[in-house]
Amino acid sequence: LSELARRLDMNKASAHATLNALVDRGYLLRHPVRKDYRLGPRLIAVGEAARDQYPVVEFARDELRRLGEDLGTECVASAPIGDEMVIVDQAGPVRPIGLTVAVGHRFPLVPPMGTIFMAWSSPEEIDEWLRRVEVGDDERERYRAALAGVRERGWSAGRDTEDYQLLETERATEWSVTTLGAPVFDADGAVALGLFVLAFRDTLSPDQVPDVAERLTKATGAITESIHGRHPR
Repeated sequence: LSELARRLDMNKASAHATLNALVDRGYLLRHPVRKDYRLGPRLIAVGEAARDQYPVVEFARDELRRLGEDLGTECVASAPIGDEMVIVDQAGPVRPIGLTVAVGHRFPLVPPMGTIFMAWSSPEEIDEWLRRVEVGDDERERYRAALAGVRERGWSAGRDTEDYQLLETERATEWSVTTLGAPVFDADGAVALGLFVLAFRDTLSPDQVPDVAERLTKATGAITESIHGRHPR
């Protein structure tokens, strides 16, 4: 109780009343001896309801699993929700060492992150994306060039956990990359989902990138077809 009150910047009385209400409704469980709290079973239904809002995830699940098995690495599906990217599914072996992600993790959809979701957007949407970060004109043009490169290739690339934010460039195959992403399109030609191959611990050499990218885009193409999506022209 003390830790939750401190982190939420609430007084203990208010926190205690709120937590009791959540326990009564099944959103939290309180340990009878330790008196600490954990997530309750009611949230399972909430999670299922949230997932039902993104039926494309169900169509993507088998392809994502096969992708992880074929490549022997962690793969995730991410959906653009507002100004964030949210991990909605995961498959393949999770790395025991190094950065990994989990379903529910959220990342800001701000330049230079999210080129997979923005590369096929309207000029107005791209301008709005660019306004989310304060950079100079030269940097903005570099971001626009990155979007053009993703559109041309059909996939994005990243190197290392830090450089991933800076790497989605036209000549990514010249580098050793650790992340590849490709889009799934809906019936309107908008990006409904992004599939990402993660290899944060082991880099992909330049000669590996085309093969992995081809396998990735084969998966996203199959999902696009299964939901009757279309590639924007």
